[in-house]
Amino acid sequence: MKKKALFAAVMGITMCAGTGFAAPATNYNTGAVTVEAGMSIAPDMQINGFSGDDKTRPYAGATVGLGSNFALQYKYADNKASNVGMRMQEFNLNYQAGKNTYIYAGNLNVKGTSAASGISDNRVQVGVRYVAPAGDKTNWWVGGAVGDDLWHAEIGGSYALAPNVDWDLS
Repeated sequence: MKKKALFAAVMGITMCAGTGFAAPATNYNTGAVTVEAGMSIAPDMQINGFSGDDKTRPYAGATVGLGSNFALQYKYADNKASNVGMRMQEFNLNYQAGKNTYIYAGNLNVKGTSAASGISDNRVQVGVRYVAPAGDKTNWWVGGAVGDDLWHAEIGGSYALAPNVDWDLS
């Protein structure tokens, strides 16, 4: 039963909430660090019989450039629906494949909280995103990912609050 609840929660959150990744950092130079924080906007959720009206969820992360068009990305999100919660952490290896095209692969770790406490699972994912500059400090992006019993689609925008610090809405 708990495994079914976890599967339903992971699928519900990734499909309904669009929490697969933060705004793409675009500086992959060696040692470049970008901090991302934002809000995911989602419709009402229903996960394995639990319902919630969690329309905005904060997330945060960081991307560290490795050079040669590679970077490591980390993201944390704390999602809730009624009395079921899911803490999600992502660890991705990103690659800049073209001027505005980025691909990534990584691990999505999900841990249950509240009524789902004690449940934990890992999922492998691969994805692609396209980033379009929309001004001096603004980017728009669209992307998607597939993986081990999950899929995800997202569209969003980011605004540079300071060098290497972005505020996102997706």
